[in-house]
Amino acid sequence: MKTKEILKLIFVNPFEKIAGWQALGLGLQPILIIAILGSELGVYFDGALDLHLSGSPYSLWKALAMLSICIASIIFMFLLAGIIFSKNFRVIDVIGTTILAKAPFLFLTLAGFIPLPEILQDTKAIIDNPYSIFSFSLIAIILLTIPITIWLFALHYHAFKVSLNIRKNLRVVVFIFALLFAEILSKVIIHYIF
Repeated sequence: MKTKEILKLIFVNPFEKIAGWQALGLGLQPILIIAILGSELGVYFDGALDLHLSGSPYSLWKALAMLSICIASIIFMFLLAGIIFSKNFRVIDVIGTTILAKAPFLFLTLAGFIPLPEILQDTKAIIDNPYSIFSFSLIAIILLTIPITIWLFALHYHAFKVSLNIRKNLRVVVFIFALLFAEILSKVIIHYIF
């Protein structure tokens, strides 16, 4: 394989070659690392597509529970989309590819190593001086977050596309709504549990 093809396979669409049980097995490893690092670094997974840095560690079971809710919300919405809009799909493909698509969260979790400015802890200070939130660490977090978020969305789209085989003219709209509803569902569940 050429280097360009390997990079495309890793960063754009690994689901051309990996799906089902293999994707599930490969995806569970980074999820476990994400939960361990997230709990130690104070990175909260409080939505299907987002995370927040608090800087204060919390329990591993809570990190695993939050990640599980986030992933399950996406899987549920993708399966619902498949039932409504696809003629045939394999449930294990949806589960495996969706879990593997979460792998970029590992890099976002590493943002927990970047020290947060203390000003972010004080809402009144931010209101009094909104420019005070700009710091090297905040800019570093933003620069880390933007490309990885794009990568995360691309992987989720390809997981959706490959696993569900929804007609091209519907696929993008259904994908957007499935992710939007997954985000809402995960936020509501996490809010009520935690």
